[in-house]
Amino acid sequence: MSERLHVLIVEDNPADADMMRIAMPETGPIRFHSESVARLSDALARLATGGIDIVLTDLGLPDSQGLATFRKLRQAAPGLAIIVLTGNDDQEMAVAAVREGAQDFLIKGQISGNMIVRAVRYAIERKRAEEEIARTLSLLESTMESTADGIMVADGKGGITLFNVKFREIWGITEAIIASKDDNAAISFVLDQLKEPEIFLKTVRDLYGAPEKISFDVLELKDGRVLERYSQPQRIGDSVIGRVWSFRDVTQRKQAEAKKAALEAQNRQLQKAESLGRMAGAIAHYFNNQLGVVIGNLELAMVELPQGARPYENITSAMEASNKAAKMSGLMLTYLGQSFDKREAMDLSDACLRSLPMLQAVMPENVVMETDLPSPGPIIMANTNQIQQVMTNLITNAREAAGDNRGTIHLSVRTVSPADIPASQRFPIDWQPQDNAYACLEVKDAGAGIADKDIEKLFDPFFSSKFTGRGMGLAVVQGIVRAHSGVVTVESELDRGSTFRVFFPVSVEEVDKAAPSSPAVSPRKTEVRRGNRHFI
Repeated sequence: MSERLHVLIVEDNPADADMMRIAMPETGPIRFHSESVARLSDALARLATGGIDIVLTDLGLPDSQGLATFRKLRQAAPGLAIIVLTGNDDQEMAVAAVREGAQDFLIKGQISGNMIVRAVRYAIERKRAEEEIARTLSLLESTMESTADGIMVADGKGGITLFNVKFREIWGITEAIIASKDDNAAISFVLDQLKEPEIFLKTVRDLYGAPEKISFDVLELKDGRVLERYSQPQRIGDSVIGRVWSFRDVTQRKQAEAKKAALEAQNRQLQKAESLGRMAGAIAHYFNNQLGVVIGNLELAMVELPQGARPYENITSAMEASNKAAKMSGLMLTYLGQSFDKREAMDLSDACLRSLPMLQAVMPENVVMETDLPSPGPIIMANTNQIQQVMTNLITNAREAAGDNRGTIHLSVRTVSPADIPASQRFPIDWQPQDNAYACLEVKDAGAGIADKDIEKLFDPFFSSKFTGRGMGLAVVQGIVRAHSGVVTVESELDRGSTFRVFFPVSVEEVDKAAPSSPAVSPRKTEVRRGNRHFI
């Protein structure tokens, strides 16, 4: 199938115009139809009517000279191929026209018929190729700018050849860096934002050492964002000429995944606690009932035996063991929050002060206890014995954390708002604060600390990271706190110590003025003073 091209010759020399028109055949695979004008103004008027495929133009016309002629023609018909005609002394101008977009140039006096045909064909093909490249680049640009990923294209040596707006947004690359066209400045800017730039650089070096390799990894930035990075070879045919890098900000997705994982962990913890509670409650009640039978029969046997008889001593030992078992059963019920001891309004600072003599008596010489107990302290509705249990168990736990090293245990009481209660590491984990104020009992040590993986197990009965069969101390603390509608929080760091805080709702009740005053404390270190920071 033949192709027909319509050529406009812009030439003020009639002989040159006729020579070019005659040289272009009107039959064959490509059929030429040509017409000529002598002035630029006539050429512009003809182009305005359309139907022209290519322009052959002299740069020196009666009404226009030099590059201005080419520029005006290109402006009038930006989609047309243009071949520039020039004399021997104007070749530099012709080359300049090609640099500005002309498809080719021909030198008058050296033009043959075949040369004109070849030049026209080449100009048309080149123009079509340029248009195809422009369409491809436009599609590439539209694709790159429409994606949510930051894309960067690098050459075989790592120099940046192309990037989209999203890449700039993700990395915050400034206009000054773009204007400088300094690849090293841009790369340094990116590396400076990474938490582990050396690992990323090693990955890049490995990829350029193995250009066929496709790579995917996750990058953490200093500002807390998380990016997924994907890299694949850029090819021309079978040759790898560079790499395409894409970066996707997945911070929100990672945060959502972490939140989901935390909720799943919390749900597992709640399910475990519920299952453990049902089982432990059933066992404790059954155990109590059976112990009641055992203890009752032992008491009857002791009545009928004379004191000092060997069976009497054996039964006494059995009675002691039964009472210890009953006490453990009671602790299990306390852990489950199923104890119903009498509660009354009490000053939490005063309750802590009452327990100090007992704690002082068992405190080793290498441990100093520092206290801060305001007077008066916050009022809570609680059972005195249970509050003393909480304090004793927390202090014992802190004392054991110190081991053989010299250390300080800090005991304090204060009133806080719900917003002051830490949101993480709460036990029970499903507890939520109410609008009222809370009394905070804090025990802080500088001991060995607790590993993150062990914190959620701390309040399980008999759990210990040191040895099995530890006991019920912290489990009982949580049970008492749960029964009082409170919460325990834990902060710990290995080799830096731990802080346990217990929060109880503040009560509006008044303390019974007839309650006995606080017992005297025999100071071991220095004098105890209410309402001040002091040591015992």
